[in-house]
Amino acid sequence: MISSHPLRTISLNCAYTSKRLDHYSWLDKRLEDGSDTTSLAQHSLYAASTFCRLLGTELLRLPENAGFEDHDQIRAAQSVGFDVAIGGQTTVNEPLGKLAAYAAAYSDLPNKAFGDLYRAFARPYLHEECFDGFRRIVWEQILAIWPVAAGEVILGYSLPERRLHSLQSAAKETGLGTFLLDQFLIEAGAYSSEDSRPAPRKTFDAIKYSPLLAEVPALVGPLKMSKVIGATLRQFRRLAEDGVFVPRKNSSNIKSPWRLEDGISFINELNDKTIEISMGDCEWELIQKAKLRTRMSVGEIIGFIREDKRRIALREGMRGSKNFYVNKHEVDRLATDNGPVAV
Repeated sequence: MISSHPLRTISLNCAYTSKRLDHYSWLDKRLEDGSDTTSLAQHSLYAASTFCRLLGTELLRLPENAGFEDHDQIRAAQSVGFDVAIGGQTTVNEPLGKLAAYAAAYSDLPNKAFGDLYRAFARPYLHEECFDGFRRIVWEQILAIWPVAAGEVILGYSLPERRLHSLQSAAKETGLGTFLLDQFLIEAGAYSSEDSRPAPRKTFDAIKYSPLLAEVPALVGPLKMSKVIGATLRQFRRLAEDGVFVPRKNSSNIKSPWRLEDGISFINELNDKTIEISMGDCEWELIQKAKLRTRMSVGEIIGFIREDKRRIALREGMRGSKNFYVNKHEVDRLATDNGPVAV
């Protein structure tokens, strides 16, 4: 008889018999001949039973599993945990996700969300090899939910490279405010504008969006950009209005929307095209004067220069975009082709 085996008797008494006999049958076969057709077969009976109990105990906190009497808790935990654990990581992940979502506060960490399951793997079972597979399952799910930093050790495992960022962790890392960074991340598609999660739980792929997080803190305002390209603030704003410079994000809430490298690339590109003219050469005029005389926009003039349809020059000893000259005759010809020259 089954009850003749002391260990079997104790273990079967922990089975939640009023619900179903799956756990009964599994345990009986493991004790009888060691056979196991579930994913628990790769684990020792001790580790598998303990994991089922720990997992089930936490799952009983979910509203969908409520209603057991105090004296049924252990048996119910064994059964609920077993029903989930038999499928391995594939079937365990979703219930763990429910526990994380059920945590009382959005700032709750894994130790609060997973309760005794986490604490057992973090302390008494941390160095027991028979629990390595189960600890790994819990650890992987933690990485899928919480923004764990690179190098942080959890349940005995460390992460070489961050996988997830939250809006909160990314704001802290970049030094930007959450409101500002949120706009960039939404625009980039990190998450939807309808995402109502609070900053600590609003997570996104840290690797995919790492270039954005590196770029945004380096954005500059119009004053810095005008200095980089050697223009007055008014001249830079005119270039921006004409589309020569496109902000990283066009929003009145963002005071520094410009990529510094855009300004550097712009001035280097035009400097590579310049020729040097003497101070007394009257066939050339500043781009700003050419704009006023021909009613062509600065953006159009710059565009023609970039297409090599017009030469650009600097007088001896001068630098910066505010000192760029264009040939009057070339301007007139292009202006005539694109509209009448002002008189």
